[in-house]
Amino acid sequence: MKFIVILFILTSTALFGQQPEWIATGIVDSAISVSGGQNGIWAATQNNGIQFLNTNNGRVTIYNADNTPFVTNDFRCVLAVNDKVYAGTFDKGLYILENNNWIYLDTINSPLPGMSISDFCSYDENTMYVATDKGLAKIENDTWEIFDSLNSGISANKLTCLYKDANSVLWIGSRYHGVTTLQDNIFTNYNFDNAGINDNWIRAVCGDANGYMYIADYFGVNKYDVINDDWIFVYNTFTAPMTSERVNKIGFQENGTMWFATHIGVTSADIDNNWSQFYSDNSGLPHNTCDGLFIDADDRVWVACYGGVAVFADKNSLPEFETNLIIYPNPCKTTITIEAPGFEQYMIFDMMGNQLISTANFSETFGNRLSVLDVTSLPSGVYLISAQNAETIVSKAFVKL
Repeated sequence: MKFIVILFILTSTALFGQQPEWIATGIVDSAISVSGGQNGIWAATQNNGIQFLNTNNGRVTIYNADNTPFVTNDFRCVLAVNDKVYAGTFDKGLYILENNNWIYLDTINSPLPGMSISDFCSYDENTMYVATDKGLAKIENDTWEIFDSLNSGISANKLTCLYKDANSVLWIGSRYHGVTTLQDNIFTNYNFDNAGINDNWIRAVCGDANGYMYIADYFGVNKYDVINDDWIFVYNTFTAPMTSERVNKIGFQENGTMWFATHIGVTSADIDNNWSQFYSDNSGLPHNTCDGLFIDADDRVWVACYGGVAVFADKNSLPEFETNLIIYPNPCKTTITIEAPGFEQYMIFDMMGNQLISTANFSETFGNRLSVLDVTSLPSGVYLISAQNAETIVSKAFVKL
């Protein structure tokens, strides 16, 4: 099987020293979901399949419709667990990578209730839950069980997210009918009418180390004390310094720092209530629309956004890779400088893979290959520069404001 390989590129930012910063990776396609597995990071992209970043050697492998049995390149969620990779598509079913083979499941060849997959939850070593647009699937070993609004107490069929809390309660978010919990075969529904949530469109659910639940709806994130049945607080742009109340994913680091991936950047808050806002114009974040978030075993924060995947980490915690490609300023408004010693030409792509400039040559300046490109005519967005010689292609994303 043929795979596409891209070098993992570290993007410089305005931060210095040993402080963590956003570092862009070689995954530059519009990413919706990110998950961690052995030796690397997996991302579901909206236009170029499933991609794997090997954090040992810094290379990206792309699995798409050109080199796999995929019938689509539009993926919305991914989960790497128990030596398998679960990848959910928009309206084209489910793929599972096992023993280097992609297994395809749809509503015809399996009991899968719906073709659009929104989330996965690994409940235990033998049990996987799959959220679809037509109900919930439970796969225990090879046995399937389907839950929907007609055969169970689940609140709705159009599901958005799944989360297993510290007490093994499964939380099931829906598009229009709030959130439902499943424990000991008992369903409990929380919605606008009977609970402290502000809207029935649930975007994300997560729990912290103290047992509090955080439920993101259309108007913010609700903090809920399950034991005392107390809706404590609502995080939104009016009550806290958040980048947006449209929160798509929530996560917690080991030190208690809370992270929100939102429609307008990323927000974090530590246990001392110190808040930080990250945008593409004040950090190395590749794009402001952030859908996915994952915190790995080394406590590094990975975000999936429309500009690809970035990690918030100390550069020293990542391998050093030879890039030979420097671009600045990034983001840019009118011009961008490209330095690529050892390379002969470069190409510019948009995020749909369309080649905008195909064979631009570098000019020799003080022994380096350097070009200043006028980008005034480019629409605002994220683009990819690839520099090449006879042996190698290296790539890096840049943002045009």
